[in-house]
Amino acid sequence: MKYVTVRQVTNGSRTPVKLPADIDVSKIQRVYLLLNEKLFNEVGPVHWKSVFIDDRMHDWDVRRGHLYYYAHSSSRGDVVDIILGLED
Repeated sequence: MKYVTVRQVTNGSRTPVKLPADIDVSKIQRVYLLLNEKLFNEVGPVHWKSVFIDDRMHDWDVRRGHLYYYAHSSSRGDVVDIILGLED
């Protein structure tokens, strides 16, 4: 799995997340709330340590070619950094 960090994402369901142009949303397999970037770089995604694993449909989804992030791991309106787990 390839990981891409997306910074300054606003938690809320109505506005799609602005992604880098080279991201194919159909390849998004996982979305993580970044908790500890240094630890993530050392060991990868570890739930409740380096990341919080967000659930598809409950916390995020891809609809009409856009990623929507409405996670319960942070409050609506919070600005967070997320990591996308992309299919190789």
